[in-house]
Amino acid sequence: MAVQWSWACRKVQAAACLELEETPSAPPVPGDLALVRLDTMGFHKHPTTCENRRLRLYPGVQFIGVFGNRYASDAFEAEVQGTDNLSLLTGAGMIGTVKSKYDAMADPTRVSLLGLVRGADGRRLNLKDALFRPTGQRQLPGNVIYIVGTSMNSGKTTTGARLIHGLSDLGLSVVACKLTGSVSNHDPDEMAAAAARKVTDFSDFGFASTYLATKQELMELFYVMMAEVSAVAPDVVLVEFADGLL
Repeated sequence: MAVQWSWACRKVQAAACLELEETPSAPPVPGDLALVRLDTMGFHKHPTTCENRRLRLYPGVQFIGVFGNRYASDAFEAEVQGTDNLSLLTGAGMIGTVKSKYDAMADPTRVSLLGLVRGADGRRLNLKDALFRPTGQRQLPGNVIYIVGTSMNSGKTTTGARLIHGLSDLGLSVVACKLTGSVSNHDPDEMAAAAARKVTDFSDFGFASTYLATKQELMELFYVMMAEVSAVAPDVVLVEFADGLL
């Protein structure tokens, strides 16, 4: 059976093999990659692959996802809590154990673990270990716009896309960033469609999500992101914070 790699794992897919740790010697941690099988269809029915293709899920299909924590006020609260009772938390391929959900939300799509993915060195493949490299640079770009809303689905990405489009129409070079959230291709695609010169988000640096990350991790992520976008000398940097004040 062919195995699909989820969008969350796009940065390591080419360098990874499918050697598996079928019986985990220790519990998974956020960022660990896993081969899972779909058991019961729920809310997520069309995951996004590493090629940014949206495919329909069928029971029994196998794909590579990533363990992560999620808090979404109108979706799921979930954490990495071992290898039992696993669900698909985002369409981009994040998996974990659901603790609670919004009343109007459908039940999650349930999956079971087939094994944790090992890299070429025989060790577990972890996105954060593979991609996150803190920087000592603390200088910020000249013009930074921060977008913060009251909650999920309050219009942050829509506002950001309109700003990107309008500023680009004025001839300015605009870079867009999403600093916090749960891994999804939707917001980066929306920002890119609005003519951002460069788009980056937390998942480019190995974070499946930023929920339960420490303040130090988030600050390091912020400075790494600002250092990367500063390299293209943009006129404006737009930074979106996911979820919101509530």
